[in-house]
Amino acid sequence: GSQATAATRSAPADRPPTDALEDHLKQVPAGIDAAAIRRNYAAVKEAYDIQARRMPDPLWVRRGYDHTGEAAWRVLQRNHAATLNKGPLSIYLHIPFCQGRCGFCDCLAVGLKRRHHDLEQRFTHALMDEMSLWALLPGLQERPVTTVHLGGGTPNSIQPERLQRVVHGVGRQFNCNAATEWAIESTVRRIGRPDLLTLGALGFNRLHVGVQTLNNMERQTIGRKADPGTVLQRLQRAIEMGFVTSVDIIYGLPGQTAK
Repeated sequence: GSQATAATRSAPADRPPTDALEDHLKQVPAGIDAAAIRRNYAAVKEAYDIQARRMPDPLWVRRGYDHTGEAAWRVLQRNHAATLNKGPLSIYLHIPFCQGRCGFCDCLAVGLKRRHHDLEQRFTHALMDEMSLWALLPGLQERPVTTVHLGGGTPNSIQPERLQRVVHGVGRQFNCNAATEWAIESTVRRIGRPDLLTLGALGFNRLHVGVQTLNNMERQTIGRKADPGTVLQRLQRAIEMGFVTSVDIIYGLPGQTAK
């Protein structure tokens, strides 16, 4: 992607609101604290490069990693040994694949095409290998797991048998129990009844669904296929099947106003 400009990276923390922001705030309905929005805008140290659609780079991109490869793993092992933490833990697994890459997405994700299936397989093997290394760290297997969250990407876009292998790997190598929450991010397209049955059988009980908008014209603009009625129907079915269900909604899509 495009690189953020030097001016964007070094934007001062006390920059004044732009004319575009002021025009935007004129549309804000009564009850919205426009002054607070201005204060928060001024407090952000770095700006989103709206022309390049790029978030400010994290520190490790600018100066590199302190450690890489085996050296990084040795540091992690030492840090873990020094904490002696015996309390509960949560596990996050990033599955960087989707059926297609959305134009508004800034996440690390790859749209799966037929040619990417080998990449999917190699990634799954690498994830399982790394999971096994973490499970060998002293005391980690004894700590109760409160939540296992699979994010992405759209984790359930990978082959079902590979998703099953990942889920079973976590359950087998870490201290999951009946109270452990299993959460997964998905899209409306991937929560049809067969998908929900598969996820339920794997133990998932929470869904985070990328709805983004229920305005049909906006959905077409961002490439969402399902109409709003189908979206609500699928969400309702998920709830009726016992999934705790939340949705992502985006503000700032083309054509949207503050009103």
